Amino acid sequence: FFVLAILIPTLILAFRAIETTKSAQTENLKLTSVQTLQETKMGFTNYLKNISQPVDLLTRNDAVKHLEDKGDYDTNVTTVQDALIASVKVTNGAERAYFSTVTGHLITGWTEWDNTKNKLANKKSIQDGVNNTAKDWYKSAIGSSARNSVYAQFTDPYTDSQGNTVITVSQEIKYSDNSNYGAVAMDINFEEMTKYVQSIGLLNTGYVVLVNKDGKIIVNNDKNTYSSDSVSSYNFWSKLNAESPEEVYNVQDFDEKINGKTVHVVVARDEITDWTLVGFISSNETASVVNKIVNATISSGIISFIIGIVIALFVTMMFTKE
Repeated sequence: FFVLAILIPTLILAFRAIETTKSAQTENLKLTSVQTLQETKMGFTNYLKNISQPVDLLTRNDAVKHLEDKGDYDTNVTTVQDALIASVKVTNGAERAYFSTVTGHLITGWTEWDNTKNKLANKKSIQDGVNNTAKDWYKSAIGSSARNSVYAQFTDPYTDSQGNTVITVSQEIKYSDNSNYGAVAMDINFEEMTKYVQSIGLLNTGYVVLVNKDGKIIVNNDKNTYSSDSVSSYNFWSKLNAESPEEVYNVQDFDEKINGKTVHVVVARDEITDWTLVGFISSNETASVVNKIVNATISSGIISFIIGIVIALFVTMMFTKE
């Protein structure tokens, strides 16, 4: 009885401590992961603004806006080409920039490495009779309104004619009567964004993927064992899309059952692209801390039991002698 009197309260207190610690660890996990994704979203938004700014500046270029209706056409073409090349040079990862009009002109500027001169060379071209009005990057730019102060539109990543994975950032050019005259666009290598997303860590075991507005994964992670190509089938995706326009862009967290295990999911949807950063954190994140406490508790229980036995034997011996 003496041993039990020591052991039972010790175990009760220990298990309460385990549950309290587990609860505190879970709440801390949620808070930390939300804060991390809030900061990540800010950095992601700033990146999008930075790569859209040169495109926006091109739309303000007088030679672009008045290519055919003001000044000398050939002079304007040269000015536009120089502006396109300059925008490529100042944009990290830019492959090429171009201006396509409803009248069939396609003006392009880019840079290439010149091995003979060991430096970047300016390249430019102009084509007539080109109709790009049916292209996604062109159509999406028409009548585009500002999102988080950005008017430019972003395509999903795709493979260009050079075999590179790129996104196209485009913005509309209008006639003076506000009807469409054309669109300026820039192809940007997607590798930079891929590296950025894959470098995001959530605590010790978590990771982040980037999905488009339909839930398709456009930047995956080597750690991802939950979704190979889409998150659209998960409950958290339905709940997120059911949010009001005022709430859907707030960082939110959910608990999702995946493969029989509870996974903590944190999401941050970007206003500019409607892409969503999705963070996954497994239950293993808190398990390591809780396991340490469980092991310590078991050790303490065993030690308490042994000490109780020793004391009980000592007391028994004392009574026996008497």
